[in-house]
Amino acid sequence: LEYGYLQLGRVSDARRVLEGCRQQAQREAADLAAKGKTPGDPDTRSIDSYAQMRAHFLINSELWQDEIVHWTLPAGEFPSARLTFDYTDALAAYKTSQSSRAREALSRMEADAKVAIARLDQRKVDQPSERGDIALLVDQLRALLSSPKPDAPQTISALQSVAAREHALPLEFGPPSIYKPTEELLGELYLQMGRPAEARKAFETDLARAPGRRLGVRGLTHGEQ
Repeated sequence: LEYGYLQLGRVSDARRVLEGCRQQAQREAADLAAKGKTPGDPDTRSIDSYAQMRAHFLINSELWQDEIVHWTLPAGEFPSARLTFDYTDALAAYKTSQSSRAREALSRMEADAKVAIARLDQRKVDQPSERGDIALLVDQLRALLSSPKPDAPQTISALQSVAAREHALPLEFGPPSIYKPTEELLGELYLQMGRPAEARKAFETDLARAPGRRLGVRGLTHGEQ
């Protein structure tokens, strides 16, 4: 519902839904702590949803300096949610030209990813797509921060490599599992570089996987002007 509101530009409604999930996540974390459950317990759905919804809100609204940027996770070890939080923080810092903060968040992501993979191993979860998503999130930010200049050839090349791996993911129902699709990111960089033909191609590929996505449609429109 939150993602649908964001695609319609109904930011206030999306914010309201996100706030409700945040409150539910806080209650869930308190309940887990009260019951003495270990961090490995899989019943943390609201906490993961909160992290994912925060990512979608900030990425799709592009309110990079909104108070939601400063929201935190409830106390506890939730590696998947922590990875999503740090991914979003890294992207927000990048978008607001805070390179040192972006790199700090990337370092946390790399540590988060190791813990998240170890937790999957511990629970004997054999889901290649989940492991693949973790690697792609980390590698996308590594690529984006590979050079101080966003239009550097190595940055574009690295993002293209990540995008190719993303294309191999199975199509899923619902919001993109890679919160900021790499082709969309590439399309925006191409527009900044004055390369509209490449931008159009990137946005068309983005929209083939996420039909009607607002940022993809906007980018394609700009690329055609």
